[in-house]
Amino acid sequence: MKRGDGLSVVKRVTSLLDRFLVRDCWSLAELHSELGYSKATISRLMRELAEAGYVRQESDTRFYRPGFKILHLANVLKEQIDVRAASQQIMRGLAARTGETIQLIIPVGDYGVCVEKADGHEAVRLYSVVGRTVPLHCGAATKVILAFLPDKRTEQLLSRPLQRMTPNTITESKHLREEIQKIRAFGFAFSVEELTMGVAGVAAPVFDDSGAVVAGLSIAGPVARFTDARIAELSRVVMEAAMEISVRMGHRGEVSPAEGNRLRKQGE
Repeated sequence: MKRGDGLSVVKRVTSLLDRFLVRDCWSLAELHSELGYSKATISRLMRELAEAGYVRQESDTRFYRPGFKILHLANVLKEQIDVRAASQQIMRGLAARTGETIQLIIPVGDYGVCVEKADGHEAVRLYSVVGRTVPLHCGAATKVILAFLPDKRTEQLLSRPLQRMTPNTITESKHLREEIQKIRAFGFAFSVEELTMGVAGVAAPVFDDSGAVVAGLSIAGPVARFTDARIAELSRVVMEAAMEISVRMGHRGEVSPAEGNRLRKQGE
């Protein structure tokens, strides 16, 4: 790479990727002619992008096309934007109704990411941060996502060491499998101090038009307020809200345990 021309590596890479917004396939010679970078620089950067999955090279023509990593990122962004738009009004209503903190968590790889929240009116409530990333095996919203992922994906996650976040985090795969079966049977997840000490939560899954789980909707707050009677009430409320969001996402209606199992197997 030539020095002193004012172009960083990031700028060069984004310029290369931007070419695919104009046309879906390019040769190295065309990229050299279009951008003016040296052939050696373009060859190296495209090779590294291909290794990372952001582009792919056709074996016969040697032309480059967008890689599947870009499709994955686009799908993550699409789900995040769509499910947030479908959820915001419902989440505000849920926060007003329950007084607790409402969170929307989406799956990204082996983790769940909080993409939206709505604060309740209780003086003492959960402090939640949009953008927080947590493992899928602990906490109500992430466990409910884990439970409704395709079985093969769930087993991949359970086969790895499970990080302990608090003394209450389930880290034994056998016990977590039992927990997942309960979640699938009842349609909601419940956690007590699995992710954060002093915090309890209930959550239900959000599905898209294909029946795939795209988010977990949770109601969370101080443990002291989550009595057995209130858990029964909040679990019903959160399942209703999550189903309403799912319908807005194009889902066709209630998922029974049997139907959920069929959809999970379809996704394998």
